[in-house]
Amino acid sequence: MPNEKDEGKMKKCKVCHQPNPTPNSTCSIACKIALMKAKDEQKRKDNATALKNGEKPAKRQKTLKKKLKEEAWSLFSRFIRLKYADKNGNCTCVTCGTVKPWKEMQAGHAVGGRGGYVLFNEKIVRPQDYACNCAQKGKYPEFIDYLVNKEKSLTMDEYFDILRESHKPHKLKESDYIELISVYTEKLKLFS
Repeated sequence: MPNEKDEGKMKKCKVCHQPNPTPNSTCSIACKIALMKAKDEQKRKDNATALKNGEKPAKRQKTLKKKLKEEAWSLFSRFIRLKYADKNGNCTCVTCGTVKPWKEMQAGHAVGGRGGYVLFNEKIVRPQDYACNCAQKGKYPEFIDYLVNKEKSLTMDEYFDILRESHKPHKLKESDYIELISVYTEKLKLFS
């Protein structure tokens, strides 16, 4: 627990201005999202003012929803790679068997696409190296073989159900991404 001296030296959260013991600019997920929303709103106001004054508005910025999706994906990917890392922090690619530090691996999907149903589905996401995940387009047959026959974490019926669902629209909302950020922030604490 920080004492008064530590609190005087500790930087403050940019949103709630409370002492911030984290290395981030905000002290919590709620403050981080509030900061993202405030910045988003300020950019909208700045662009409206620029248009009103006959100036060119600033380059189009990412929407809040897109920023939340990126944050959720970053946390989810990190969780998957750490979950399947060994005690030395190395992961094995599920499709070729290459062993690398978790930071050099990617979170690959057994089903193509980055839609809402597939993107954050823990059942079908495992560590893959860049060569298998990107250059060889996921190596789906080997991936499915691994999940069904080696790991036995998925049946072929479950795989086909996921495949069918992946072709249906599954739009996630800002609130869904906020929930994912909260869930995977908590899950990552297991690896701290």
